[in-house]
Amino acid sequence: MRFAVKEMREQVGMTKEELSDKSGVSLKTISELEDNSTVLCNTKDMTHIADALGVSVDRLFVGLYA
Repeated sequence: MRFAVKEMREQVGMTKEELSDKSGVSLKTISELEDNSTVLCNTKDMTHIADALGVSVDRLFVGLYA
């Protein structure tokens, strides 16, 4: 499974820094999720990111239903 944070962020026209500020999630964590350099994520961070992007949490995952 990989994360779709970058795709969702770009669709709404937000920079990583803006997403970090709006979600309260560190820029480092957002970068790791976008680069798929981590396989770990916590529900709290993903919920904050989804809220900041205006999407449901499940939209932040690619291959969730594959």
